[in-house]
Amino acid sequence: MKTHRLKTLAPYWDRVYTGEKTFEIRKNDRDFQVGDVLELERIETEKVPINSFVPNAILKADVKYVL
Repeated sequence: MKTHRLKTLAPYWDRVYTGEKTFEIRKNDRDFQVGDVLELERIETEKVPINSFVPNAILKADVKYVL
C-alpha cells in the first residue's frame, strides 16, 4: 500500500468533497494499486492575495479499482 499525494484543482476537489465525483479515468503513470491511499490537495485556480490566508485542504480516498 502506497500513499500518493495529488494536487487537485479546486473545481474538481469540490466535486470529490460533495460526492458528485466518485471516480477518475487517467493514465496509470504512478503505479496505482487497489488499496493505495490518495491524498488530494486542493489547489486554487485563481491567484489569492498575499495577505489573505487560504488553508490547504486535503481529502483522503482509497483506490478501489484499477482499469
